[in-house]
Amino acid sequence: MASMNSIRDTFFEECEELLEALAEGLALIQDGAHDGETVNAVFRAVHSIKGGAGAFALTALVAFAHRFETVLDGIRSDRIDLTAEVMHTLLRSADHLADQVEAARDGSETDPEQTAGFLANLDAVLGEPAPPEPSADDDPCFGFSAMPLDFAVDLPMGDAFAAPVWLIRFHPQPQLYANGHDPALILSALADLGEMAVTLDASALPHWAAFDPAASYLGWSIRLTTTEPETVLHEVFEFVEGLCTLEILPEAAPQAATTAALDAMFGAVGDPAPEEEVEAIAEAPAPQAAEPPAAAPEAASRPRREAKSTDEDSAAGGPKPTLRVDLERVDRLINAVGELIINQAMIEQSISS
Repeated sequence: MASMNSIRDTFFEECEELLEALAEGLALIQDGAHDGETVNAVFRAVHSIKGGAGAFALTALVAFAHRFETVLDGIRSDRIDLTAEVMHTLLRSADHLADQVEAARDGSETDPEQTAGFLANLDAVLGEPAPPEPSADDDPCFGFSAMPLDFAVDLPMGDAFAAPVWLIRFHPQPQLYANGHDPALILSALADLGEMAVTLDASALPHWAAFDPAASYLGWSIRLTTTEPETVLHEVFEFVEGLCTLEILPEAAPQAATTAALDAMFGAVGDPAPEEEVEAIAEAPAPQAAEPPAAAPEAASRPRREAKSTDEDSAAGGPKPTLRVDLERVDRLINAVGELIINQAMIEQSISS
């Protein structure tokens, strides 16, 4: 348990750095001295906090960070205009996110009504309807009235207002199970995003005499109706990237093209795809001991992050030494740490039970 507490402490130390990066990025955006990478860095900071909080079952922090990053994703994809009112909402939301991190670290919780008010203002930025009359508990700094969260909102009828529908094909590879992942948890996370219909694909299941317990035979076809952007769907699978065969397509795609793409990905029933085809359609797993591959050309042009100098270097005076690391490698490291935290928690639970 001591090791688990140590991992938890490390997470909150990382949160402090992420909150600092979030504040710096928002300050640049407010001053107009930013570019697309600044917005991406702000989004990654909130996303990393949400991912780590999920590993420790900090549900309140995960829920708020998820709504916050959804707004940031809308801004970076130019679906949301960055007005002065929206900027003020982002700054106040960042302050409340810091309060929630502090409360989670201390084992307490923030005022639920206050959190609901911040969530309501993020919903207003996303285009959710505001309540008809302001309440007495309005936050004057926002100019919006707090409203309770209602996830059973009736969507307007008609094709023009219908929520997007996504077709997802998910087939785990044996490595996914070997690393302790559970497809049921992934399907449950998808169900939280909207209305979902799931079909089990057991066509590759062999006769009992040829059954290999270390193999992976089952797959799932999923039809998901959700208002969440496609990036959120990929986030559900971020810890199993490279450990499964995955395809996410909008239902609006031509049926012939969709069928051809799925057939090319999964191959004939009971006939696994050649290794060359699998490598062409699935991302490689995160490297364990080997040197990570070189960053893509577009990633090479991104600004590099600077690591903190040691106390000894700081006391010496003069220019502080820095370590320049590709952002893609940092992202892969964050994903790997999140996966290690989840596996550690599962081991701890197995030992204690």
